[in-house]
Order: sequence, then C-alpha cells, then structure tokens
Amino acid sequence: MELTSFLADRGLSRRHLLKVGAACTLSSVKGMQEFQHLEIPSLDEELRAYQLQQLSADQRLRDRIHSFRSHAKYVERVRERFLDCLGGLPDKAHLKPRKVGTLHRDGYSVEKWLFQTLPGFYVTANLYLPPAASHRHPAVLSPIGHAPPGKAYAINDNYQARFVTLARKGYVVLTWDPLGQGERESYGAKTGNHHYVQGYQCMASKHHLLSYFLHDGICLLDYLCDRPDVDQERIACAGCSGGGAMTNYLSALDDRIALAVPTSWIAESTLLTDDSGLHTESWFTGLCDPHGPGTDQLLACICPRPMLILGNQLDSEFPPESMHRCYRTISKLYGQLGSAGQVEYRNVPTRHGFWPEARSELYRFLNKHFEIDQDSNEEHVEPELEETLFCAPNGQVRNISGSQTVHTLNQIAMNELATDRLVLHQISPKRRAAAVQSRVIQRMSPDALKWNPKIHEAITLSERHKQLLVEYELGFNTVVDVIGDQVKGSRAVVFLSDSNSFSRECAARLAEFGLTVYLPTMRSTSHRKEILAGKTWLHRRRQLVMNCAMLAARITRQVCAVGWGWHASVAVQEAACMQSELYTKVAIISNLDSIESLSDSVESMHSMQLIPGFLRTLDLALLPLGITSPELYIAGTQRHDSTPLDLDAMQSHYALLMHTRSRLNRPSPILVPHQGAEHLEMLGSWLSGDV
Repeated sequence: MELTSFLADRGLSRRHLLKVGAACTLSSVKGMQEFQHLEIPSLDEELRAYQLQQLSADQRLRDRIHSFRSHAKYVERVRERFLDCLGGLPDKAHLKPRKVGTLHRDGYSVEKWLFQTLPGFYVTANLYLPPAASHRHPAVLSPIGHAPPGKAYAINDNYQARFVTLARKGYVVLTWDPLGQGERESYGAKTGNHHYVQGYQCMASKHHLLSYFLHDGICLLDYLCDRPDVDQERIACAGCSGGGAMTNYLSALDDRIALAVPTSWIAESTLLTDDSGLHTESWFTGLCDPHGPGTDQLLACICPRPMLILGNQLDSEFPPESMHRCYRTISKLYGQLGSAGQVEYRNVPTRHGFWPEARSELYRFLNKHFEIDQDSNEEHVEPELEETLFCAPNGQVRNISGSQTVHTLNQIAMNELATDRLVLHQISPKRRAAAVQSRVIQRMSPDALKWNPKIHEAITLSERHKQLLVEYELGFNTVVDVIGDQVKGSRAVVFLSDSNSFSRECAARLAEFGLTVYLPTMRSTSHRKEILAGKTWLHRRRQLVMNCAMLAARITRQVCAVGWGWHASVAVQEAACMQSELYTKVAIISNLDSIESLSDSVESMHSMQLIPGFLRTLDLALLPLGITSPELYIAGTQRHDSTPLDLDAMQSHYALLMHTRSRLNRPSPILVPHQGAEHLEMLGSWLSGDV
C-alpha cells in the first residue's frame, strides 16, 4: 500500500508524516540568532511519524497475503515477536483444580474453583454451567475488565448478567479474577491493584507482566478443553475493556479459541500509544512494527476465525471511528482469504462497557456461529453478592498459606536470571568482554548500528560555542551544542547527564580544561509512548552518545564520554560497549549499582526499570565489562535508595571488572566514592590528561 493512501485511509495527510531531514531545515529561519529558538518537530510527532511508517510497511506485508499458507507464515512471525517482547510465558504447572463450592440456581449453576497456574499462584474462578445434558456444550472463556470486584461485578454493565444469561442459553462460561482485582488483591489496600508498579518491576525482568495474565488465561483454556461437558470445537473468548484486550491477545496466540468477541478495546496502535490510561500489561515494545504486537497484526492472527468487534458510540477512550478503521483493515484480510462473512463490527449506542445492547450482539453472534437455536436475548438475573462467589478464604488468595504474588514470582525470576548471568564469570576475560558487547547488541536494532549522524545545519553563536542540528537516527533529531576551542585534534568529550540544565553547567566548566564538549539535548515524552513506539529512553540516549562520538571523531582521535546520573550512565556505557575503539576515556558518575535492586520492595516503581528485557542479558555491575577503552573512571555509584557506596563496597562491586581489565592489560578503573558538582575539577583534570 502506498504511504499516501495508507494515511488517507486513517483520515490523515502527509503533513502528519515528517519527511526525513526536510522537517529540520533552517529555510524558514530569518536570522542566525533565531537558531536558538528553532522549532523542530516534537518527539511525540517524530514517534508518531515513525509508527505510521512502520504500520505502512506492515500493511504491505498483509496486502501480499492471498493464501492460507502465506497467512500462516505471517501469523507465525507475529506470534514469535509478541512472545519475544514478553520474555515468553512461564512454564506450565499442574493446575491442581479444586472445587470449593456450588450454587444451584434457576436454569444454571455456579461452581467455585481454585486453580494454581504456577505453584502457589492461585486463580479464583467461577464456572457457570447450563442444566446437565447428554451432549457437549459450547463454552465461553470470559476475561474481565478492570472493575475492582473482579468476576463478581454486578452494577452498571454487570458482568454477572452476561455469565448467567449465557449459561441459561446452554453455554459453559469460565471467568476469573485478574491479577490485582477481586480475590487476587494480593498486596492489601495499601498498594492497590498494582498493575503499574508490578508492570514496572517486570518490564526489565524475565517475564513481562502480561505474561502472567496470558498464562492464567491459557491454563484455564486448557482446563475447559479437558472438561467432558465442553465441545472443544466451539470455545469462544469474549471480554470487555481490559477483558477485551485479553480476548484480543489470547485469541491471537491460541487457535483453540474458535471465535473471538473483543469488546470496548479495539483501537489503532497509534491511538493506544497516546492513551494515558493504558495499563502496563499492555506496554510492549514496537507496537507498530512489521510483525509487531499491534492491533492490526494481532487481529490478523485471529483471522479467518469468526470475530465480532464490538464498540460503543459514546466511548472516548476507544472511539468508534478508530475501531471502524481497524475493522476495515482486518475485513480486507478476511476477504483476501475468502472469509469475508466471518468478521463483523457493531457499534452500540452506549458509553464504554458491556451494556445490554452489546451483550445482545454477543448472544446473536455466538448463536449464529455455534448454531444455537435461541433467539431470545432477555436477561432475568438476580446478581449474587460478592462474598457468595468467593473461592478463597475470606475472599482473598493472600489468606492461603504459601500463596505467591507477581512480586514474589518476579523475585524468583530475577534470581534465575542472575544465575544464568554467572556464565560471564566462568569464561575468559577476552570472551567475557565480547559476550557483554554481544548482549548489548541483542537489544539494538540493526539500523541503529549502521546510522551515521547527519548535520542538517550548523550555526556559530560565539567563538567557543557552536550549535548543530543533528539527525541522530532516521527521522529523529536534536540540537547538539559544541563548546570549547574546537581546535582540530584537541580532546573531545561527549557529555550526557540526566538533566539538560546540569549538562550545560558542566560543559561550560569542562571546556575550561581545553576540552571540546559535545552536548546533546535530551528530548522526552511519556515512557509509555517510547516503549510502544520501540524507541525507549535508553535507546534514544544511547543513539545520542554514539552519534556525538562519531561527530567528534571526524575532527579528533581523542574522544571521551561522560555519563552522569542513573539514566545517562547506562546510555554511555552501552555506547562505549559498541564503540570501544572510538573512546580513549569513559567516565561513569552517580550511576545505579543494580536495576534488579529496584524491585526489592513491593512498592518500588522507578523509570530505570523500564528497559524491556534488560535483566535477561545483564545487570549494571556487568555492563562495564564490555568497555575496553584504555581508561575508565567510575565515581559515586549509588544504591537504589541513592546512598553512595564507600570505597570498599565499590571495590567489591566492581571486582570482576578490575580482574577483567587486568587480564586484558587495561589499567584498573579509577574508583571514586563521592560525587557532586565539586567533583568537576577532578573529572576535568582526568579527562584533559593532567592526572
């Protein structure tokens, strides 16, 4: 599909897409001094443009699907990419299903079950059953939205009404409490449902938070398939809002789901990226990439199975116009596979939720495709009290001895990863350095390694101050200040800190030591947008450092790099791992000792945790092993509570680093157990070669 028509199909025009470079020219600037106030596209605009380009590329892949064989190959790639983003799913354990009670009601019954989808990881579930019959029943797997009471929610769009009505129509319905809701509020009222906090803690770890949600759903699907009263060929999945997301994800991954009804959820990936209410279980990287885990791609994995996309006319979070565009896109693929009649879109005149009008559409669609001869959609439901549906002691799994939470499971997962990383201790120093560099490359896109910085314009503000407008990655731009004498062959320093204003203060002082300082301006947006676009804060900061180093290398062979602060120091270390031949000196100041340590407390939430999959390859004590530059300087390393390590603690923390550099005939790193602006004098002297 041509990019112009792709944009037009989404109600956009080419002005929404930044032409690389052209958006960054200075043709509109009247005078040189206005350069300081140059308006370049915002980072949000650049991310959106990048996502639209990626979506267009993915659409071209789907346009070439005209057989079930080519479709199967596409689906395989999307599922692979999705699971890779999540770190895979936990290994299955015996569910140990235990029925703890039964409610007998008019025309149906409700069984109360406890499952263990992982040892000690309890799932509370209600199984709604029609009257006993000799034949197998169709079934509906029913993930739910974010209502605090979980599966027992019975006001407004009333979850129970749907379950009861379906059971009376002859369906087996299995619903359960999601993590942090209903009977699975594992941490108590103090920490709430913790979708965000545990989402942060899991992001860098072995399993993304969504892995635990999906694992629960797939294990319960296993259980449904094993029941003798369930027709395995007629299992549907239907949920609303957060349950609509789970319906989309589960149905995309598991072909045992014969029919899907994602409700109050489907929206374009770019709209999800902008949705500030999006929970962290839906934050996975590269949403719009070709074969990425975005809306269109996951819907394509459900095709050509029957699917009803249900929306609400008054839903501002998942607006009908965006949902309808998604429907048009996926219905095209259904048509290419000769299955146009299998997909429908309905938009009911309500606000967000599974209201009676939406439930009526669900019943109609299920009956049609599962060939149930029952036209009546009347609902006569007396909701149960929340405590009547309890499965766990006093309505909370935390009351079960030995019960696990996402936090405790993540602690186990991090211990497993730490054990896996011990292999780096057991190989030779030369292989160790190369292995760390290789692990850094694993998290980098191939394009990021090939890119050379492009200077779109340069302006001299004073004899010792120049500004460059630099495209540091295709379609991504920033201003780089070059401060100092800028004499060819003089020593250059790429300086990055966690604060632009602090960086400017430091650059001015370091320039007094005869250094030429390259100072990239960091531009920020929400971490959610960065992750979903596949351009995380670490990715972009690392690219800034690497590109400034390449610019400096055009005029000198003596390039140094300084990373000051928790975020900047990681970016500089990764850049130095990739460009070790480029740097003569690398300084890491006020850095964090361990990302893993940020998850010690159940309440800990810090943006440093938002590096997808980081701990699957390294933790911070291992990262400098990949820096083979002649000289290395580390000062003011901090614990997660910001207290600095003393010299003995630093020597212990970096013992493997010192051993590695010694065996590689590199000078031992200079370890300095203090920090602060007053440290600039010592740093400047070291960088300039005076000490």
